[in-house]
Amino acid sequence: PLACYFGRVLGDNSLGRNWRGSNRIEQYSLKKRAYLGPTSMDAELSLIMTNLAQIQKGSFVFDPFVGTGSILLTAALRGAFTIGSDIDLRVLRGRSQSENIASNFKQYGLRP
Repeated sequence: PLACYFGRVLGDNSLGRNWRGSNRIEQYSLKKRAYLGPTSMDAELSLIMTNLAQIQKGSFVFDPFVGTGSILLTAALRGAFTIGSDIDLRVLRGRSQSENIASNFKQYGLRP
């Protein structure tokens, strides 16, 4: 061979982690979220970050800058226990009882 590469396989269709092919990115798109803030992280980026962190069922995730909870949401979808905090209490409280971080978790069948 002309070249030899060493590395770790991060994505493989046989592992069931094909986020693009199974339309999971569209399923968790920001456009479909119940509550969005001014700095909500894109679903694809939060899915990549939780993948790089190797978050799996039973992991503990703490997000000190939770905002609207994009990272915590994707970590919870992977089966992690999630906790978050933020300096801006208005973002944490949300706009109403039906538009807050907990409503994003409820939307996907997760416990807030």
